This record gives sequence, structure tokens and C-alpha cells, in this order.
Amino acid sequence: LLVGHELMREDIPPLFGEEFNPGNWQSGHVVLNSKNIQILLVTINKQGKVESHQYKDDFIDELHFYWQSQNSTSVESKRGQQIINHVKNKSRVYLFVRQHKLRGKKASPFVFHGEVQYKSHEGERPMNVIWELI
Repeated sequence: LLVGHELMREDIPPLFGEEFNPGNWQSGHVVLNSKNIQILLVTINKQGKVESHQYKDDFIDELHFYWQSQNSTSVESKRGQQIINHVKNKSRVYLFVRQHKLRGKKASPFVFHGEVQYKSHEGERPMNVIWELI
């Protein structure tokens, strides 16, 4: 798994010893509890999405990524705690990003940006998280 490598969504689970299941892998935050791994699958341009699902995600600079959780994620929720405490819990987080959902008439691949580490957050429902690439 090399930084900068392009992968289709269905090609990502096998990298972590998992099978692709659209139900599990359609969300932007996949947690593999048995492997202590979290995967962020982010589409930057949300054009065409319902406004309540147009999360604001983008690179702040080459080392930091601004990411919004799902609207249901609170700081105290299981998902919120998985994000905030991933280092303490020895959970690794991997970032995959694509600019647009489609490339031509087909799904766009995600680009692997490497491992990230939680730095801070503001608010909740959604949580506004700053990740640092490591």
C-alpha cells in the first residue's frame, strides 16, 4: 500500500484482510474492530449530495486534513470516542481521498494518503476533526 496509489472502493477491504461488503464500505468511516483499524473514505466534492450530507472535508495543508464526521456523531458516542482515543486504544487510521465521486461515467478511485493521527476537534453532530498525516 503506497501513498499516492489509486484504488477502487472494492479493492480497499482486501488490503486489510476483509471482503468487500457494500453495506459496510459505503460509509466514510469504516471501523475494523478486530484489527484495531479505522479507514476514512472521503470524497471532497459533494456536488449532488443532499445538503445535510455535504460534509466539509479538505486538506488544510500537506500535513493536515479537515474532516467532518457523520451528523449523528457526538463526542460521547462510541464512534466519537473511537476517533478521539484511537492513539490511546492503539487503533490505526488510514486516509483515502478522491476529488469527485465519478470519473467520466464510472466511480472514481480513491488515492491513499497514508496513516493519520487525531489532533483536535470542535463541535459535534458532526464533529469537525483535524487529522495529521504521519
